[in-house]
Amino acid sequence: MVGRGPTGAGVLVLSILVILTTESCGAQKGDGCGPSVLGPSSGTLSSLGYPGTYPNNTVCEWEISVPRGNRIHFRFAELDIEDRDCQVNYLRLHNGIGPERSEIVKYCGLGLKITELIESTGNQVTVQFMSGTHHSGRGVYLSYSTTEHTDLITCLDKGTDFPEAEFSKYCPAGCLTSSEGISGTMPNGYRESSPLCVAAIHAGVVSNAVGGRISVVSSKGIPHYEGTLANNVTSTGGTLSDSLFTFRTNGCYGTLGLESGGVADTQLSASSVWEWHGEWAASGARLKKAGLAWAPSQSDQQPWLQIDLKREKKITGIITTGSTWREYLYYVSAYRVLYSNDGQQWYIYREANSTQDKIFQGNVNHLDEVRNNFIPPISSRFVRINPTLWHQRIALKLELLGCQIPADVALAAVLVPVVVMVLTALILIVVCACHWRNRKKSSEGTYDLPHWDRTDWWKSMKQLLPSKMVETEDSIRYSSSEVGRLTGRGVVPRLHAEPAEYAQPLVSGVTTLGARSTFKPDEGPDPGYSDPDLYDAPISPDVYHAYAEPLPASGSEYATPIVVDMGCHPSGGPSLNQPTTVCSFMGAGPASLLTRTESSQSGRSAYDTPKNATGPVTATEDLTYQVPQSSTQKATGQMMRDEKENADYYVIKTLSLFCDS
Repeated sequence: MVGRGPTGAGVLVLSILVILTTESCGAQKGDGCGPSVLGPSSGTLSSLGYPGTYPNNTVCEWEISVPRGNRIHFRFAELDIEDRDCQVNYLRLHNGIGPERSEIVKYCGLGLKITELIESTGNQVTVQFMSGTHHSGRGVYLSYSTTEHTDLITCLDKGTDFPEAEFSKYCPAGCLTSSEGISGTMPNGYRESSPLCVAAIHAGVVSNAVGGRISVVSSKGIPHYEGTLANNVTSTGGTLSDSLFTFRTNGCYGTLGLESGGVADTQLSASSVWEWHGEWAASGARLKKAGLAWAPSQSDQQPWLQIDLKREKKITGIITTGSTWREYLYYVSAYRVLYSNDGQQWYIYREANSTQDKIFQGNVNHLDEVRNNFIPPISSRFVRINPTLWHQRIALKLELLGCQIPADVALAAVLVPVVVMVLTALILIVVCACHWRNRKKSSEGTYDLPHWDRTDWWKSMKQLLPSKMVETEDSIRYSSSEVGRLTGRGVVPRLHAEPAEYAQPLVSGVTTLGARSTFKPDEGPDPGYSDPDLYDAPISPDVYHAYAEPLPASGSEYATPIVVDMGCHPSGGPSLNQPTTVCSFMGAGPASLLTRTESSQSGRSAYDTPKNATGPVTATEDLTYQVPQSSTQKATGQMMRDEKENADYYVIKTLSLFCDS
């Protein structure tokens, strides 16, 4: 039993006519015309009875027009006409339409192979097929398109006809007229022996009414191919093959939430609900959901099921099934699709280049799924399914396919980074503010000079701390390399303190040292990192300071400086009447200084005696020096002798300069 709506019979006839012919920029006349589609940019023509034997004594003319400025070319899928001289049975192509048309070419013959494209000189062509008395011949099957599609193929070209791993071709409109079967489905792929354009219609890549470009990818075959019904094309199951092909798509074929629950029950509504052993409510119209499907009441004359997607979305397809219950063999076999953006004004879906409502083929049983694609896609918020044909009674479960509107996706792609940047900036501002506030609180209660007194305070300090050390005649000058050895080996972290608290540190680059400085260092090799510095002040192992220790009040921490008697004392002998002025330094006079070069022992006795010392100088007194203090006390006798010789040299130099003055 097949149930129909108020106009069920008319809709059934209309659906058959839509499959065979569509509204197009062309016309056909005669009794020898087979199923054909004449589109504004492409189409397909076939003789009556194809692929069987065409009838005797028939004629058919197709008048094809494309937009001005374009030309038309033809590709033959099959040409099988019984005749040798083309007098009675033939196919003829003309430039133009009407009595002023001119012949392009005329063909006849059985199994004729025409591989080249036949091109017109204008945008209008007349195709004429004539048949007389004959015994055999399948007739003619060809396709056309505008000349811009140079890669036009026919509806019979298979995947095995193209050895490339990836390629792109142009399919003409009207390939549902082909009798060739396909095996497989998307996304698993199609057996390589399937016709490319028929498989593209099944996959929803192109439509039968318009045709279009396909991008094909070949790969290794699979053990088994599924068979499904989609877009009025039935694919059959198949076994293992060497290769298969699939199609590249734009990816807008995701589910829109009915199966997953993304669409809430409140977003589903219906014209009525049937109550029988439960409620066949609109909320049950979810694909693959257990339970009762949606079914309207028996008295509903205009049944419909409505889905509210809450926002406008791009809808590319629909999958339907029946009740899915063995006890209830109910399903919808044909339906219309309406859409709206406000839920008030509704539009019936139509194919491109058509003024007739599109009737979608539904299910053929209560269990299997059937897919139909919208080419072109629908952009709307509300979708309404209007059943027109059904088996026993209406029962429907469905899922919509599609994606977000590209504009919304682009806006989201811009807004997400902006929001992330703004939030990051706000977090950084909050962190910096908290850090500044904590620093401010920690600095409260500590002594500091007022801001307005800092400039005057620093000026007064600069008067107490001269920028340069004044050189005097008793200053000792070192080279920069020698000063570098005095500055210590390691870098000790410095803490800020009041500038007048400790002695000024030795600054690298200052080459003048005062009289309190130690003697010139020896010219030996630089000490290693682990060796102690003889000029370091002794530091208790338990005490660590960021600065040098203040100078002790009891005396110098280094070798005792030699005190120079800078005065010239008058002296006289018992046998001289005039006093003689002699410049002396801890000894008898300059004459005694010459003994330094003659005898080191006598030299030491001459000028190592302190002022006002009496009596002979012993060896012990001569060698008694304050050894530079170090933490390890490793001064050797050799270092003491070198230091003594350096001291002698500078004493002599100082006395000579003083006496010259």
